[in-house]
Amino acid sequence: MRSLRGIEAYPPFDPEAAGRQRRALGLTFARVAAAMVAFRVRVPPTDVAAWEAGTARPGEDELLALAEALWCSPAELMGRPETLREYRLGARLSASELARRLGLPEPNYLRAEAENRWRGDERASALLVYELGLDLRGLTEVAGAAPVLRELLRDAALGRWQARVGKVGALLALRRNRVSSVLEVLNDEFASRATLSLSWVPRSDPPERRGSGVDAQEVFDRFWALLGHPTAHPAAAGVWRT
Repeated sequence: MRSLRGIEAYPPFDPEAAGRQRRALGLTFARVAAAMVAFRVRVPPTDVAAWEAGTARPGEDELLALAEALWCSPAELMGRPETLREYRLGARLSASELARRLGLPEPNYLRAEAENRWRGDERASALLVYELGLDLRGLTEVAGAAPVLRELLRDAALGRWQARVGKVGALLALRRNRVSSVLEVLNDEFASRATLSLSWVPRSDPPERRGSGVDAQEVFDRFWALLGHPTAHPAAAGVWRT
């Protein structure tokens, strides 16, 4: 059996967001620590202070309790989720509770989380979408298809976008005309920037450096903004084939 140690010990955490929320509520570190006890987590006030200072990070249970104590969602303390684990935490669920709701043995669910590659059947996938509130972007990310899509989109933004319409549409189970209109705009916005950046790249530089002025993650984010974050359809999504 593959080891599950690939899961990071600590979830993402934004110290500044936690500090802003605590100060907005007028709470001291001691009051926050005391409030966390109601959610079965006991930590000294110095731990809360260390989280805000960025010298330590809360674990999963601590993050969930801290969010409750600060009257906010875990996602507000983590930033935008990108992995199966982060989406689960954003939904205020433990791994054991989500596995129970999906009707899965906990080790099976943890394996998917460690690999960030969900491969449940249609029923479990539909439940996952419901429990985590996933849109199509979220489904793509938890299925492990985001890296493939990210490269397709970067190629479309920098080159012949028409050649990527079919692959992107098949991956996301979207109509061709919808994908085509978004990729055309994406190419209009980014191709000129890449062309401009070429004038600053020495001729001696290798080809892979050319177009480096365009970041694949920026293209990825812009694609979803243009697309409008459509609803996830777990039974139809081509993300499972990546």
